[in-house]
Amino acid sequence: MTRVRLHRLALREFHHARRRYAKQSLIVANRFCEAIETAIKKIEEQPTLPPADDNNVRWVKSGRFPYLLFYEYFPMGVALVMAIAHKSRRPGYWMKRKSKK
Repeated sequence: MTRVRLHRLALREFHHARRRYAKQSLIVANRFCEAIETAIKKIEEQPTLPPADDNNVRWVKSGRFPYLLFYEYFPMGVALVMAIAHKSRRPGYWMKRKSKK
């Protein structure tokens, strides 16, 4: 199974979003956490789906929440989640987090 690692700024994005949802409702915040966990499990189980874009980046949706997890998969069985990004954020703002090859 693939090991999934979160970039420190992706982890910060997750905590920020969770806190925002918790201000509305703890139930919604917990559902958000579950949606992110489910998305991470998808990456663990099938890291090469969907196909990578031209920059070797893949993404998965976080269920019904407006967040996408952008990640890079490495052949040694590791996936790095570079961003847990709200869909309304500027596209590609997180690209500087991508590994240099």
